[in-house]
Amino acid sequence: MDYWCGGLYWIPNKNFSKTTIKRSTIDKKINNLVVVLFIFLVLITGISTILHDISYYNTLSHWYLKYDNFTPSTFSAVLTFFILYHNTVPLSLLATLEIVKVIHAYLIGSDPEMYTTNSPVRTVVNTCTIVEDLGKVNYIFSDKTGTLTRNEMVLKELSVGLKHYVLGQSFKTQISRGTIDSQHLETKLFFINLLVCNSVILEKIDDDNEMIYQSSSPDEAAIVTGINSFGFKFIDRNQNGVTIEYLGERQFWETILTLEFTSERKRMSILTKSPDGHYYLLTKGADECLYELLEKTDRVSEATNINLELFSKEGLRTLCIAFRELNVEEVEKVLQNLDNSKNSWEKPQRVFKQDSCDLEKNLKILGCTGIEDRLQDNVCNTISTLREAHVKLWMLTGDKHETAKNIGFSCQLLDDTMQIYTLSSENNSDCLLTLDKILAKQNIPQNTSRMVRNPKRCKNIALVLTGNDLQYVFSKECLNSFLSLAVYCKTVICCRVSASQKKEIVAAVKGKVSDAVTLAIGDGANDCNMIRSAHVGVGIIGKEGLIASNTADFAIDEFQILSRLLFVHGAACYRKVCNCVYFMFYKNIIINILSFFYNFLTLFSGNPITHKIHYSLFNNLYTILHPFCFGILDSVSSTDASKNVPYLYRSIRKSYSFGIKRFANWFLNAILHSCLIFIITYYSLINGTFGVHGIPISESFFETFILSTTILVICIKSVLELRNWNIFTQICNWIGFIGFILTVVFLSKCPFKKTWKYTRADGN
Repeated sequence: MDYWCGGLYWIPNKNFSKTTIKRSTIDKKINNLVVVLFIFLVLITGISTILHDISYYNTLSHWYLKYDNFTPSTFSAVLTFFILYHNTVPLSLLATLEIVKVIHAYLIGSDPEMYTTNSPVRTVVNTCTIVEDLGKVNYIFSDKTGTLTRNEMVLKELSVGLKHYVLGQSFKTQISRGTIDSQHLETKLFFINLLVCNSVILEKIDDDNEMIYQSSSPDEAAIVTGINSFGFKFIDRNQNGVTIEYLGERQFWETILTLEFTSERKRMSILTKSPDGHYYLLTKGADECLYELLEKTDRVSEATNINLELFSKEGLRTLCIAFRELNVEEVEKVLQNLDNSKNSWEKPQRVFKQDSCDLEKNLKILGCTGIEDRLQDNVCNTISTLREAHVKLWMLTGDKHETAKNIGFSCQLLDDTMQIYTLSSENNSDCLLTLDKILAKQNIPQNTSRMVRNPKRCKNIALVLTGNDLQYVFSKECLNSFLSLAVYCKTVICCRVSASQKKEIVAAVKGKVSDAVTLAIGDGANDCNMIRSAHVGVGIIGKEGLIASNTADFAIDEFQILSRLLFVHGAACYRKVCNCVYFMFYKNIIINILSFFYNFLTLFSGNPITHKIHYSLFNNLYTILHPFCFGILDSVSSTDASKNVPYLYRSIRKSYSFGIKRFANWFLNAILHSCLIFIITYYSLINGTFGVHGIPISESFFETFILSTTILVICIKSVLELRNWNIFTQICNWIGFIGFILTVVFLSKCPFKKTWKYTRADGN
């Protein structure tokens, strides 16, 4: 009898990483202002407590105060004044801001101009807590494929062996006439590689008898679709292999092993068995990756390299095609090693990776492909508009250097007036030397501090570098020099970058450049890390699925929507949120400073300036709508002006910068206004009488009068600060004052005399 035992190998938390919750730049600065206000609260509480103790000892001899059997404690005084002034830090601030942001998120999602005619998909807001950061963006990091381009791949050109072919009728004629030696082994393996080494599946056959393919990679689908009409057809795929049709002959190629494509490997390989029993490793991937794995350089590899450069200059996406033939013993050895590495208890992934690399070596080049991906509509205009608003755009792509550069010219990221620097380094010291030379030539100061300063004006220069250069750029020696140069560039293009490198680039600018507010935009799964790292993440709802759009804070259908998202909604939301926060601080400081002044009249007994009913209604009725006037109903400029005049975005970003300076302005305004309200009211009424009967001014009347003056001043201040006067802003502005008058009338008539005492003109 056979016995067997099963087991489970589980490594908990191996790929676990803590999820970070995004907070807006304003939220972080609000925390600093709350600390300032809390210090102010402690300060006036301490001063009031000291004055309370002084008043007590100075009035001990006043018999009418009846201090017998009562000795106030300092601790109780501290609590009394802390509770009295606690509204200096507005408790409803966060709730008010959340409501404002949710409404702005709704307005963004319901804007009919936030989607194009090409797609019925409207903008989706996944994170409403950072909508105001859209008005502060000064760095945009963009993927290329599917973001700047349509992601509608079309196979245009082929390099097969020593020959270069442009796909079309002439290519079809050459095949039918036998001009192309399609039965030559390496030519045959080239087209079989295109059909077999992929993740394509046949979705359906349409009414015109044309095959429609689906793949995780649009390049693969474009290649298989492109060669289909020339007699090279993908028929079916199952777990055992791939069925193809090669110039009318149906063949089954058995799949033995698949090494999937990853952004780190930059290649895909399939170990397959041909119908005649031969074993081949079919590989496709990036040229700089595959050329390192070649057995030797021959005429085919040289011709392919020339055609790669040609395709890149035409702005085509390129893929290299290679193969290796193996015998039975080599295949068995490879499978045994890979099986052992998978079952290894010690770092199985590293062992498997090493064995995979051992298999993917001594390759022979077969040729390459050139795939066209057209730009989206209005990409050039959008980039030009962003540049006018002093927003710097970096393009991060996995394409070749020449392809990325040519796309840069096509979408006007680059132009002929720019001085374009290309970084090509062998090591850290070489990279540092190159960067220092460029800095010296452009008279750019090298930053030696921890943070790199963001310049007011950039130079007419651009920087192009590859993923290989980035490993040196991110070293301790080079990072500051790189960022010192990059912040002065109009644009930076990073090509052949992996998903992890995209994230590192965004994180470096976000963490090391002062005042940088970053936005990352992409459409694929390899853009998700970059999108998460940026202050604001935008996903394109495109052909690569919904992974990026679900990960992002905002999802749009095309790149051109970005200008309206930033210039119209972002700028308006940023200014509104800023003024909403400032006004909440302003009105709360006024009422608490008045309570502080009022306690000079009450020997610092801790009495509020008004009755507790009015005190509780001050924030909950009388001034509750004023912050929403600023946060929702106010506007800076018309929608058309905001969209078509990029300067407005730049000016709002600078002039409405949220920080200590503008807070100090509002804070001092609140102090000044409270001083004027109290002094004018006090000296106007203190020695006067009320009404024709000569009744002296009562405490309750003084409190009511000073509160009405305060609410009136707050309403007038709101009117003066609002940019948009309309029926809705005026109703929200004055309804609180009307509510105060109605409350006073109601309380003066109510029967609860113990709760409320009001001296009327007739003395009753």
